[in-house]
Amino acid sequence: MSQEVKRKKNLEESHCWLMNVFMCFYFPFIFKCSEMSEQDVYECHKRDKGRLTTEYGLKYWRHRYEDYFKLLQEHEQLKKENPNAKLKAPNPPSFFKLVVLGIGTWKLIASEIIFLFADGLLVTQPLMMREVLRVVSLKITDPDVKFPYAHAVMLIAFPYLMSIFDQWGTRIMFHFGVQVRGGLSGMIFNKTLLLNINSNSNVDAGKMISLITTDLKNITDFLWVPMMVLQYPICVLVPLGFVFADFGVTALVTVGV
Repeated sequence: MSQEVKRKKNLEESHCWLMNVFMCFYFPFIFKCSEMSEQDVYECHKRDKGRLTTEYGLKYWRHRYEDYFKLLQEHEQLKKENPNAKLKAPNPPSFFKLVVLGIGTWKLIASEIIFLFADGLLVTQPLMMREVLRVVSLKITDPDVKFPYAHAVMLIAFPYLMSIFDQWGTRIMFHFGVQVRGGLSGMIFNKTLLLNINSNSNVDAGKMISLITTDLKNITDFLWVPMMVLQYPICVLVPLGFVFADFGVTALVTVGV
């Protein structure tokens, strides 16, 4: 029988980052792993993140499915009344919307915005380099030309800032993937309990295990890949626009021909 336990303070938040890194790398050498027993099984806390995510996802999916079921009943009724009419069936609830809106939070959008900032720092580096080279070439003929220290400092700082933004966005995206994976696993677990699926059921246990372990991991790991399409126009079109502004469209067409 499961037992109710009190929610303990998160030790990761009470220690510094260096202590947490030391704990992660040297954990296997300090502690001994023991087998799990009944004393280790307890009820999830009401404020547990995985539980809240699962409940929010179930609420979102239930509301969408009830609306879909009503539309489906109306469609079946109209189909019986007009058997010769070509009626379009209602669209089922979107799994993508469930993942992004029902289970996921602002982290997906926040990570994409951070990635866009990183792309902006990437495409502006050639402009800084062009200004520095222009002044260097002018200084040969005119020694009184002042060196663009602001552009040089930005040219040095932008690669580091771009790396920071990339790592920051990747970290937020990782948290989003873990949250989505936990929510979907919780929804599948609750559905398994409702259907009373066990080892004696006709359900293939291998497919169920593969769904929870491998398939959900692939979904959460590669969910951000389609969102990267938003960055391609900035990485391609913006530098191309700078090239057109410097050399002109006619010169590029001539070189291309």
